[in-house]
Order: sequence, then structure tokens, then C-alpha cells
Amino acid sequence: MLFEILIDIPLLLMSEIAWCVRVAVALTCLLLLFAIAIALTCLLLLFAIAIGAVGVCVARAEGRDSIRARQPEPLALPRP
Repeated sequence: MLFEILIDIPLLLMSEIAWCVRVAVALTCLLLLFAIAIALTCLLLLFAIAIGAVGVCVARAEGRDSIRARQPEPLALPRP
């Protein structure tokens, strides 16, 4: 009886606490991994938006250049 009170019960209690600590650590690591995955997804999305914005700017610049190329040059008047 005394052995159970002094050895078995504290041992059981410590093993239960150890399992709770392990589960808490595992959940924290899982949460950290999800946070990293979300951050990487946001960075990838921002990168894609930046690439698209550069593409739109280049397309507009090329469009302006082609419009200028289609406009006729002003006629030079003969000098008197």
C-alpha cells in the first residue's frame, strides 16, 4: 500500500503529464507548420501579383509604342 502511494501513483501522474506535454508540443509544431505554409502561400501570391503587374506595365508600354509608330509623321513644309 505504501509502495503504491509513494511510487505508482506519482509515476502514473508524471507519465500522464508527460503525455500532455508531448501532445502540446506536437500541436504547437503543427500550428507553426501551418503558419509557415500560410506565409509561403501569401508570398507566392504576392510574387504572382507582382509578375502580373510587371506584365501589364510592359504590355501598356508596348501598346503606347505601337500607337506612336502607327501615327504618321508630321509633314515638313517646304521652305520658301
